[in-house]
Formats: sequence, C-alpha cells, structure tokens
Amino acid sequence: MNKITYRDVMLLEASPMQVRQFIMDPGRIADYFPDLIDYGTFEAGKAIWCSGKSGVTLLEFNEKESTESKLVLTVVTSNTQKPPYTVEGIKAAQTAH
Repeated sequence: MNKITYRDVMLLEASPMQVRQFIMDPGRIADYFPDLIDYGTFEAGKAIWCSGKSGVTLLEFNEKESTESKLVLTVVTSNTQKPPYTVEGIKAAQTAH
C-alpha cells in the first residue's frame, strides 16, 4: 500500500545539505527519538532507522521530491516489525497514523 497517512512540513533556516547531514545521522536523531532502544543505517545518506518501545521508524531520503532548495524525507513507522530490520520490512508493516 503506497498511501500517505500523515504529512508534515518543517521550515528550517538551514541549507538542505546541513539538514541532510543532520537528519541522516542516526546518532544525532537518537537524541530526539523517544524511548530509544537502538538505531542504525541502511544506506549512508539515504536511509536510517531508530527503534524504541513503540516500534521502529525508517527515515528515507526522498530523491524524487527533493530539490536544491528543499529536502524531503519519507518517514515510516511500524509497531510490528522485529529485528533484523529492513527497509522493505518496515514499509510492508507500516502503522497507519
């Protein structure tokens, strides 16, 4: 199912490269992730994951929608996916919001 269940826009005073360097670093995201258990990288600069008591979240760079002045990330959460995590597994088991 390829359906948008929630979409949020954040306007930041930073270049897309600065945002991408920050947001695609799972160690930095870990500081903001509630009840963090573990985190990791699927593909450097393109997809990371963080897991907590409520499930696992995938943050994936959306190349099709991003431009030089706009960075778009697709964020998918699953409360049923178990390790070892995969991009495909999280997407297939995503939780509707």
